[in-house]
Amino acid sequence: MAIVTSWHGERFHTTSIRRLARDRAALTHTAGAIAQHARTMRYTGLVFDFETLERGDLDAQVTVMRAIVDSARRAGVRTITAAVPATDTSAYPARALLGVVDAIIPMVYDEHWAGSTPGSVASPQWARGALALRVREAGADKVIAGFPTYGYRWVTGKPTEALGYDEARALAARTGAALTRDAATQSLRARAGDWDLWMADAGTLRALVRVAEELGVRRFALWRLGREDQAIWGTVVR
Repeated sequence: MAIVTSWHGERFHTTSIRRLARDRAALTHTAGAIAQHARTMRYTGLVFDFETLERGDLDAQVTVMRAIVDSARRAGVRTITAAVPATDTSAYPARALLGVVDAIIPMVYDEHWAGSTPGSVASPQWARGALALRVREAGADKVIAGFPTYGYRWVTGKPTEALGYDEARALAARTGAALTRDAATQSLRARAGDWDLWMADAGTLRALVRVAEELGVRRFALWRLGREDQAIWGTVVR
């Protein structure tokens, strides 16, 4: 699966989607280039990741997706999905997007984010509400639950850090902070001095998968590979 995204530099660029939707020649060229890349690299699927769009951008979003999908299908791409904010059904309504893509991937993470107060990246209770919302919209068979494999450390007066599992453990060991499981969220947590760390690990993912399965969701995606708790490969993904 290849990601087709409006991210560049340090942010998502909504103007790129709006401009492509207005410029048929540019859109045709872009769709063809993506399809050619997919064919050359032997990708069998695509994931759209067009974040920070607004409700008024829906027509543009669908127009751009449809052009890329049509070209990608001709290039042999079989599965095409759209990653969507977990609870934003206004700018990312499932039914409208499923007129173009095969499934949606609700990004069930960043319940707490870099600019928020400290807390879990995705608690089971919050995940249940978000996924239930999308299942009601789309049906469980059209939902792929996207879960986190990372965490954040909030430091007073400094930018919030995104951390992988090994980084979180190393930091806790280096500072003497206990990395323990928070019973309410099933996340790992450590605190020391002026910082507060929350981390998703295999235990967190087991709890999240149980929630998804109870709602009838049977397919999952992880963001992102390379920084995950390696225990997930023997206990969560088998």
